[in-house]
Amino acid sequence: MNAPYLAKKRGIEISSTRSNTKCSFAGLLTVKLITDNATAVVSGALVAKDIPRIVKINEYETSIRPQKHMLLVPHVNKPSMIAKVAQVIGENNINIASMNVVQKNDKHETESIMVISIDTGVDEKTLEAINKIDGVHNSRYLNLSAKD
Repeated sequence: MNAPYLAKKRGIEISSTRSNTKCSFAGLLTVKLITDNATAVVSGALVAKDIPRIVKINEYETSIRPQKHMLLVPHVNKPSMIAKVAQVIGENNINIASMNVVQKNDKHETESIMVISIDTGVDEKTLEAINKIDGVHNSRYLNLSAKD
């Protein structure tokens, strides 16, 4: 409920629309972030009373429990990618709480994304090491805590 206030406080322009299109969830909220460099779309929903999930990240459909610290790791869909990323995370003393690997809607896609919930934040050095893995591209660390 305080998202519009926090966005305005940070100088972020908000536009809101409502749709009467039917969906499979009790409530669906889609956020589209447009910057000079990229556009990102994330949808969240209540799949049941008090059970929020991230149900779409760009073109990836999923069902992920939002956590404070998360890594998004787009990668080529090939063997050993999960192990290579997990190794870097472990070598930097970061615990993986959960992980989801999602292909795009077309199951024959060569691109996937790892959505990794971790117990702590990730520093720039660790993120750079993940991005240096052959087949990984444009990894992002997300801190979903609300700050004023």
